[in-house]
Order: sequence, then C-alpha cells, then structure tokens
Amino acid sequence: GYATEMFLLQGNEIIDQRGKVLNKIYPVAIRFGFFSFLKTKMKNEKKAPDILYIRYPFTTLSFLSFLRNVRRNYKTCKTVVEFPTYPYKNEFQGWSKIKYYYDQFLFDFAKKNIDLAAVIGNKMHISGVKTTFLSNSIKIPEF
Repeated sequence: GYATEMFLLQGNEIIDQRGKVLNKIYPVAIRFGFFSFLKTKMKNEKKAPDILYIRYPFTTLSFLSFLRNVRRNYKTCKTVVEFPTYPYKNEFQGWSKIKYYYDQFLFDFAKKNIDLAAVIGNKMHISGVKTTFLSNSIKIPEF
C-alpha cells in the first residue's frame, strides 16, 4: 500500500487527517503559508511522494510557485488537481470577475505542472490539461 498524508487548510489553521492543528497562519498570508508548509513538509520526508492530490484552491502566485517546486524537485511525482466546480466562470459577478481573469492568467502557467485534472462532470480537457471524471454518486443496483 501507499503511505498517505492529508492536510486541510481550515480558516487560518493547517490540520492533519487526525484533526490535529499543526500550524496557524496569519490571515494575510494564508495561501502562501499553506503552500510554504507543504513545501517544508515534503522537503523533510525521506521518500519523494508518488502522487500529490490537491483540491483546486484558486491560482495564486504561491500555488504556482508550489507546483513549480514540486515539478523541479520531485520528477517522478504525479500532480492531480481536483476542480470541485467546473466551469466556475459564472460564479464570479461584477468586480469579482477580475479574480476569475487573474486566475485564468496564472493557470496558463500552472497547467504545465499538472499531470491530471479531476472534475465532477464530463469535460474532457481543462485548458489543455488531461482530465478524468469523478462521480459524486453511487449506482443503487451496484450497491
């Protein structure tokens, strides 16, 4: 089997799979602090990760930097990014659409460091990234 670790950013706290708070981050640096924590955690491990599964947060410079670091330092690691909502363009209204365009601009750089996108839906590619379909349901006859 595989050894797995899960980290969750909840508010300004980084929590592991046992519910233990591992770190607190200043609110102004939440995204940067989370990816900085992951980078340090991976660096301290004896074995390189085989797979990195990330629930898509929104493309920021810290996310982009983290993905580049993974690609550069862990050549065999496959990066899977889950998009909980896609397409998400219509979720932005008014001035918040600027955030959407910023995200799309940075994602063009990030996609080079993503091996697979996971989505709930049936879109075959997200901006040129190979995509797999996730089902958020069960088939009753098979249950």
